[in-house]
Amino acid sequence: MGSMKQRVILCLLVFVQACAEGESKPKVGMAGEPMMAGEPMMAGEPMMAGEPMMAGEPMMAGEPMMAGEPMMAGEPMMAGEPVSYNLCGLGAQQARAQGSYNQPIIASYSPFVDRNTTNGAAQDLYDSYDCATDRREYGPEVVYQFNMPAIGYFRAEVLDPNGVDIDLHLLSNPTVDNTGLVSGCLVRGDRMIEYNDLQAGTYYVVADTWTNSSGLEYMGNFEIAFEWLPYNQWTEAPLREDMVLKRFLGDVNGAQRLVHAVVMDNTSQVETLRHNGCETVPNARNREGALVGINANFFNAGQNCAPTDFLKDNGVTITRNGTTSFEQRTFGWTQAGELNVRWLPYLSDWPEVFQGVGGYPSLVINQEVAVEVYEGEPVYSATDWSDQPRSALGKTRDGQLLLAVADGRNRLSAGIFNQQWAELLHSEFDLSEAIGLDGGGSSTLSIQDCWINHVVNFPSDSSDLSHNGARSVGSGLYIR
Repeated sequence: MGSMKQRVILCLLVFVQACAEGESKPKVGMAGEPMMAGEPMMAGEPMMAGEPMMAGEPMMAGEPMMAGEPMMAGEPMMAGEPVSYNLCGLGAQQARAQGSYNQPIIASYSPFVDRNTTNGAAQDLYDSYDCATDRREYGPEVVYQFNMPAIGYFRAEVLDPNGVDIDLHLLSNPTVDNTGLVSGCLVRGDRMIEYNDLQAGTYYVVADTWTNSSGLEYMGNFEIAFEWLPYNQWTEAPLREDMVLKRFLGDVNGAQRLVHAVVMDNTSQVETLRHNGCETVPNARNREGALVGINANFFNAGQNCAPTDFLKDNGVTITRNGTTSFEQRTFGWTQAGELNVRWLPYLSDWPEVFQGVGGYPSLVINQEVAVEVYEGEPVYSATDWSDQPRSALGKTRDGQLLLAVADGRNRLSAGIFNQQWAELLHSEFDLSEAIGLDGGGSSTLSIQDCWINHVVNFPSDSSDLSHNGARSVGSGLYIR
């Protein structure tokens, strides 16, 4: 390799040459003499700034990497890297890494959300990407890392204010040359990127600053959310010590379905709410300061979204079961928080409960799948026996509470029959009781900070496949 003095002189000569050629910022690989494969560094000999390690060459114990120097593809991260971080759920309690290639912000579970800035970011090395070499990404970038456990679906979105332009990139085994060109880019986008059939492996999401033709870098604050959904596997995101978000994308009865379910240990935590007229679930959840919200009753849109099922809120009966002309399976909580489930007759009150919500149809009764219009009568409507978005409320045999949504009417998820919906929930969560809530375009699951707009499912009222399009509804169930 030569002596230390020779290497320093060579670094200075290359740097002077780069400045003479008008290089605005030296890149990794422009300065310094690369180590040859298999040639170890000598004890006590530091790496020079800008001198990359070769792929597959491990760092020596106790030897720090220089600031701003990315690790080459195939080089393992050393022990002691920061733990994962995620604004969604318990990950928000962890420290956030600096967001460079050698110290990426690691997302250990999906969905992932972060609020960050490229202004003063730790890395400014990536200037263009081989998936779009004509795009100028000269400004600083923030790097995220995640692991896809099996083939599946990936999606990312970014939101930035006026005067800021942050673009998204999905990278696999990335490398960067001395001009700042990154190889290994799978897809990029200005606001959203997605990738079907992403193979198992480790990937990087880069939020990079776009630069105009005059060289102005549009750096600044941004919000980013991304998710990875391996096919035919349930994923988990810990929301609290007593609560988890579970999601499934895969084949159910010969069609692809996407299901989102919140499971919590305490069945008494849910609160019923009559909305302020017609109001979306994320808006009501935010107004109430709740962590989780789901749509509840069927409603009459022409009457200020008045619920047509039983709804009792803090001791006050708002409406009574009237969606059908029969009794309806109904959940009710006493003021002490005890949960009861019963067939509540048409237009009847339930004085013994402090909160309550009726639904249609029954899904599970006494630990058995029972998809019924009323007691002993199986469902018979065309809506029940067609693929539709669905929402459900349930109780497990272990005493947990379940809030669940099945997406539908989009290319990612077909929707589901009520019979299949009951069977799926019962088999996965071992339910003792469950009822259907309003479905279709009403089906919405909102969780604080688990997406940019706090909606984790894909409402069917969206004009395209996205987390937007939550419908204004008359009531909801909320967990603080």
